[in-house]
Amino acid sequence: MTQWKSMKGITEHYVIVRGDRVIIGEHSGSGRTDRAMACSHAEFLAGRHDGLIRRVHGPDTLREMREAVETIGTDSSVSS
Repeated sequence: MTQWKSMKGITEHYVIVRGDRVIIGEHSGSGRTDRAMACSHAEFLAGRHDGLIRRVHGPDTLREMREAVETIGTDSSVSS
Protein backbone atom coordinates (compact mmCIF):
# COMPACT_ATOMS: atom_id res chain seq x y z
CA MET A 1 0.00 0.00 0.00
CA THR A 2 1.26 3.46 -0.93
CA GLN A 3 -0.41 6.68 0.18
CA TRP A 4 -0.19 10.45 -0.16
CA LYS A 5 -1.77 13.06 2.12
CA SER A 6 -2.25 16.81 2.02
CA MET A 7 -3.92 19.27 4.38
CA LYS A 8 -6.27 22.06 3.31
CA GLY A 9 -7.35 23.90 6.44
CA ILE A 10 -8.64 21.28 8.87
CA THR A 11 -9.34 18.75 6.11
CA GLU A 12 -6.88 15.98 5.36
CA HIS A 13 -7.08 14.72 1.77
CA TYR A 14 -5.63 11.31 1.01
CA VAL A 15 -5.06 8.94 -1.88
CA ILE A 16 -4.09 5.31 -1.43
CA VAL A 17 -2.86 2.79 -3.98
CA ARG A 18 -3.59 -0.76 -2.82
CA GLY A 19 -3.04 -4.08 -4.50
CA ASP A 20 -6.59 -4.17 -5.83
CA ARG A 21 -7.82 -0.56 -6.00
CA VAL A 22 -7.18 3.16 -5.69
CA ILE A 23 -8.92 5.05 -2.86
CA ILE A 24 -9.46 8.80 -2.84
CA GLY A 25 -10.89 10.51 0.23
CA GLU A 26 -10.89 13.22 2.84
CA HIS A 27 -11.75 13.74 6.48
CA SER A 28 -11.87 16.63 8.90
CA GLY A 29 -10.68 15.08 12.13
CA SER A 30 -13.00 12.17 12.84
CA GLY A 31 -14.33 9.02 11.23
CA ARG A 32 -17.74 10.64 11.01
CA THR A 33 -16.40 13.18 8.53
CA ASP A 34 -14.61 10.64 6.32
CA ARG A 35 -15.70 10.59 2.68
CA ALA A 36 -14.00 8.25 0.24
CA MET A 37 -14.44 6.55 -3.11
CA ALA A 38 -12.56 3.78 -4.86
CA CYS A 39 -11.93 2.54 -8.36
CA SER A 40 -10.04 -0.33 -9.95
CA HIS A 41 -6.52 0.09 -11.26
CA ALA A 42 -7.82 -0.11 -14.83
CA GLU A 43 -10.36 2.67 -14.18
CA PHE A 44 -7.69 4.83 -12.57
CA LEU A 45 -5.27 4.38 -15.47
CA ALA A 46 -8.13 5.27 -17.85
CA GLY A 47 -8.35 8.68 -16.15
CA ARG A 48 -10.99 8.26 -13.48
CA HIS A 49 -10.44 10.93 -10.79
CA ASP A 50 -7.46 12.53 -12.60
CA GLY A 51 -8.90 16.04 -12.33
CA LEU A 52 -9.67 15.71 -8.63
CA ILE A 53 -6.25 14.28 -7.77
CA ARG A 54 -4.42 16.88 -9.86
CA ARG A 55 -6.43 19.73 -8.28
CA VAL A 56 -6.09 18.57 -4.66
CA HIS A 57 -2.67 16.86 -4.62
CA GLY A 58 -0.93 18.23 -7.69
CA PRO A 59 0.42 16.77 -10.93
CA ASP A 60 3.48 15.21 -9.28
CA THR A 61 1.33 13.08 -6.98
CA LEU A 62 -0.86 12.01 -9.90
CA ARG A 63 2.26 10.93 -11.83
CA GLU A 64 3.63 9.05 -8.81
CA MET A 65 0.27 7.32 -8.31
CA ARG A 66 0.19 6.22 -11.95
CA GLU A 67 3.71 4.82 -11.60
CA ALA A 68 2.69 2.94 -8.44
CA VAL A 69 -0.37 1.42 -10.13
CA GLU A 70 1.61 0.45 -13.21
CA THR A 71 4.18 -1.26 -10.98
CA ILE A 72 1.44 -3.32 -9.33
CA GLY A 73 -0.25 -4.11 -12.66
CA THR A 74 -3.82 -3.57 -13.73
CA ASP A 75 -6.85 -5.57 -12.73
CA SER A 76 -9.98 -6.09 -14.77
CA SER A 77 -12.61 -5.32 -12.12
CA VAL A 78 -14.89 -2.32 -12.46
CA SER A 79 -16.41 -0.69 -9.40
CA SER A 80 -19.81 0.91 -9.52
